[in-house]
Amino acid sequence: MSNREFRYCRFSRANFTEAILDGTHFLLCILDDIEARNCSLKGSRMMNVMAAGAVLTGADLSGSDLININFNGIGGRSTVFDGSDLFYSRFIGAGLADSSFQDCNLKRVDFSSAYMQGVNFSDSNPEEAYLMEGETE
Repeated sequence: MSNREFRYCRFSRANFTEAILDGTHFLLCILDDIEARNCSLKGSRMMNVMAAGAVLTGADLSGSDLININFNGIGGRSTVFDGSDLFYSRFIGAGLADSSFQDCNLKRVDFSSAYMQGVNFSDSNPEEAYLMEGETE
């Protein structure tokens, strides 16, 4: 399903585990509570997507444009966002342990109450994100 385009679609509770969705575009889609363990979404483009409660453990979203995405409450342990633009996205209450945000645009990204032990923000701009004190270890 790589290089496809989805507009105004609802994928609530869908299972994308180990799927290859590289280069796929999602515009105004609902991806809440999906299972996407070890899924490849490299170079994908998402805009105004609701992915709250999704399980993205081990997923690779590197090199993606993820603009205004609701990742609230996701399970994102060991998830890779390297080289992605995450402008105005939200990870409120997300589990992001051992994940990587290397060389990402984090402007206006909200990580309030997220669990972020071992998260890599190297070469990114976390000073332009909302990181509540005491949330990272």
